[in-house]
Amino acid sequence: MRALVEPLLPEWVEPRWWNSPEELVALAPQAEIGWFDLHTKPPVLASVGAARGLRWLSTAYAGVNWLPLADLDRRGVALTCGRGLTATAVAEFAVMTMLTVAKGYPAVVRAQDRGEWLDHAPGTRELAGSKALILGQGAIGQAVGRMLQGFGVETLAVRRGSGDGWRARLGEFDWIVLALPGTAETRWLI
Repeated sequence: MRALVEPLLPEWVEPRWWNSPEELVALAPQAEIGWFDLHTKPPVLASVGAARGLRWLSTAYAGVNWLPLADLDRRGVALTCGRGLTATAVAEFAVMTMLTVAKGYPAVVRAQDRGEWLDHAPGTRELAGSKALILGQGAIGQAVGRMLQGFGVETLAVRRGSGDGWRARLGEFDWIVLALPGTAETRWLI
């Protein structure tokens, strides 16, 4: 991420880059602005707790329910995410997953592991002509929609807070894509 972020920083920002969870925790008390993203959450949480002078925390994650939101609010820390930063990568992963299911790709990989050539395609389902419900119209949801249209998928995009009319129509869709942040209001949505 450094290569993506560094060129965008204003000159007045004096970044402290970390290369390990231990370095992150050690540098956190110096932070006024923090980007503490790691897939392993305990060092991030320790860093957030140690960064007592933190005024702004940014994350590339859409779901922030794992962060101490009440504590950040109490401390007056602004929380933002890198909207659009990973939208293409996440959307490509979503479409790849759909193709994996449609084409029976796990069977292809298992056959390859056995050194066998399949006589017939394990998955003959096509994305073209199918229907997808996309829940969420942020950068990720929009990117998924654009990509699926390229495959000939009919899409219905639903914004957060647009009501539950889509629930009655769930049976109409071949695919449901959740592109919403993981928050208390989206928990158990499906």
